[in-house]
Amino acid sequence: MMALKLHVRTAAATAILLAGCADVQAPATSPLCEEVVCDDDDDCTTDTCNPANGQCSNVAASDGAMCDFDGAPGQCVSGACQDAALCEDAAVRCDDENDCTVDACSPADGQCSNVAVSDGDMCDFDGAAGVCMSGVCEDAMLCSDAPSRCDDDETCTADTCDPANGVCSNDPRTGTCQSELMDFGPVLGDCMSGMCVQRFCDDSSQCNDNRECTSDACDSFTNRCTNTNRTGSCNSGQGFCLGGNCIPNIIIPPPSPPTFDP
Repeated sequence: MMALKLHVRTAAATAILLAGCADVQAPATSPLCEEVVCDDDDDCTTDTCNPANGQCSNVAASDGAMCDFDGAPGQCVSGACQDAALCEDAAVRCDDENDCTVDACSPADGQCSNVAVSDGDMCDFDGAAGVCMSGVCEDAMLCSDAPSRCDDDETCTADTCDPANGVCSNDPRTGTCQSELMDFGPVLGDCMSGMCVQRFCDDSSQCNDNRECTSDACDSFTNRCTNTNRTGSCNSGQGFCLGGNCIPNIIIPPPSPPTFDP
């Protein structure tokens, strides 16, 4: 394999650097590197000398960097120069005409790969909106009404729609939730088996629902959290509490004074 290499720092070296050669030995910056030749005769490595100890390093160039493959154009892959011609027709040969795959060609052997994109990516489904699922484009319209049709009104389930057939699923989830408690409204709870169960507590510090417009407490009789809606101001006086939520104040500017034509 022919390799473009540099042993003497001359004007030719500058020309090679400007041409984008991937493999040029760095100038010595200490006496330890003056007599050291780190060239490994590989276009696809960057050869340098460590001025602190005179040791060489040969780091693989970035994949895709150009190199000399026996006098023909080459491409660096994992530090080795491969025949770039193996993938010249990749745009056509590796195209599987599937919006839901990423088509690529390996310069090492010319083999194609078609890797599925992330589920949920958009695609063209016979001219209509589609969504990718496991590398296949499915009709996105099957789930167009999913927000209302698949909603089971339970905060402790994850409501989803399968684009392949439009079937809803409501899988139990974990974490915190707001449980409706008669007389108190929403209170802090924990998701258990798809249901929101009012949280047990020992003191009020365990009952914080991170809502400014509720009064959080631990009922000493039931050892359950209560989060009672309160009234008054919130957000440093910039809003008022209503239904447990902080509503921004609405500022109505005074009317402009009348103007009279002269």
